[in-house]
Amino acid sequence: EISECLVGSEMCIRDRYKVMVLLSSYNGEKYIREQLDSILTQQGVEVTLLVRDDGSRDATPRILREYAERCKNVIVLPEENVGCVSSFRKLLTEAYNYIDRVDYFAFADQDDVWLPEKLKSGASILAGLRQEVPSMYCSNLTVTDENLNPYGLMHTSLQVPDMKCRSLFYNIATGCTLLFNKRMVELFHTHPPKFLKYHDAWIYQTCLFLGDVYYDMTPHILYRQHGNNVEGAHLSSLAKLRHKLKKLTNSAGHTSDEVARELLEVYGKSGLLSSVDSKHIGILAEYKKSFRSRLRLLFPPKDSGLNRQEAGYNLILKLRIIFGYL
Repeated sequence: EISECLVGSEMCIRDRYKVMVLLSSYNGEKYIREQLDSILTQQGVEVTLLVRDDGSRDATPRILREYAERCKNVIVLPEENVGCVSSFRKLLTEAYNYIDRVDYFAFADQDDVWLPEKLKSGASILAGLRQEVPSMYCSNLTVTDENLNPYGLMHTSLQVPDMKCRSLFYNIATGCTLLFNKRMVELFHTHPPKFLKYHDAWIYQTCLFLGDVYYDMTPHILYRQHGNNVEGAHLSSLAKLRHKLKKLTNSAGHTSDEVARELLEVYGKSGLLSSVDSKHIGILAEYKKSFRSRLRLLFPPKDSGLNRQEAGYNLILKLRIIFGYL
């Protein structure tokens, strides 16, 4: 198959894109075979699968060894437990060693099922974005129960935030849908963050502030929801609102100001961030310093994007600012 993409003003023709998939596993014996099979049977791309097992205590390591022994394009890194975000951080660090062998990189969870065209669809679009800057593709998802019976789409209508700072409060990039270019991996290598709250959000924010982001409303993945899922993507709007309100009673884990400070530390001091973006990010980074700083975030400049578009969620955001629970 021949895919065509516009890179700048030149036409680039590729028979197959080379994609390295980064997967972190942990006690995933129940669903991981389905996920691995759906990754390794992707159509129109050449896949290399890099798996880091995060200290599983079930049959997951054995299953991974079976696939690695049978498939030359499966690389398994069995390591100690460090948690999901740190595990993906290690995968991103390792990915730099393969930067000359592949075209793009993708994240994967252990319990979903990918549709056969997922990687090709994303790579074809990503190829049309700028390659000299960090660029990424992400997409909608079909939310399912544990038996893959669909609930519906994750998003019924959505636009990538037109104001970059909105990404600090609203991450539309679900990790398992991400594809990103080599420049993003290079930047993670040369400008590694010391603090990383969510690996997918960091990629999204980096590409939004410094490069290109493409959101595809068409889903290419069956996003399995089960007892171990944290957020519960199938919840109703009211249930999600209640879920957000509960967070007001507990400040643990709310570190958006730390994320803002890390963006300034990593990209601001190096001059990669524009002066305007640095100024707006600084409002969030410093909001806990004084009552005046908190007022600046409660009533930010109109062009900053330091708010949420939806009235209900914006109210919750302002309450969290007042109580310092961001």
